[in-house]
Amino acid sequence: MRFALLTPEPDYTERQPSATFPKPPALLVEGLRRLHERLPPPQQTEHGLTPPLALEMQVQCWPECQAYSERLRRHCAPDQDTELDERLKGVYGRLHIQAFKLATLVAALDWIETEAAVPTLTATHWQMGETLAETWRLSAHRLLTQMDRGGEAITERRQQDALLNAIRRAGEDGSNLRTLYRALHLTAQRARQLAQDLVRAGLVMEQRLDGAEWYVAAEHTH
Repeated sequence: MRFALLTPEPDYTERQPSATFPKPPALLVEGLRRLHERLPPPQQTEHGLTPPLALEMQVQCWPECQAYSERLRRHCAPDQDTELDERLKGVYGRLHIQAFKLATLVAALDWIETEAAVPTLTATHWQMGETLAETWRLSAHRLLTQMDRGGEAITERRQQDALLNAIRRAGEDGSNLRTLYRALHLTAQRARQLAQDLVRAGLVMEQRLDGAEWYVAAEHTH
């Protein structure tokens, strides 16, 4: 994901519209101008302009970034009591990168106030980046909650969870489709649709045993 899902807070209230277009804060404009002038410019060659040279940074917070990435990865593990919604795993997979980029922006703005040759990304910068990324993570959860408020979405999610749990309880031998839909009081068509959704999500594996549709939880296939 290369964007953030920004969902209003629960106590969101509308702001009054401005009568006139407000100008950007002078401090912000000046800071961006100084950063632009400090960064390496494009180079003029006989073939025209070339992209600017990369500016290396001194990174002092790589362990913190790696630790955040590991925490997010653990949230995505399939063996938790409450498994993370599959729709959020793509968000979780990039949050540590987004946090690093945010911290880089903060470090660059601090850099223009110094005479240092290159920016230094400190643990303080990282903490600001991670804090902002965490607000985006919670925002994504709020978005899915709002999307799932409809009765059909809630019913489908419950049926998926019930089917997945039944397949997991069957262990490494798995279970055939007929046994599953009879135990869960589903139609064969509905159970097959739910099972295929779980297959596409990578949570179960489909097999054929004596011609019957058979499903095994993914954690039992490794």
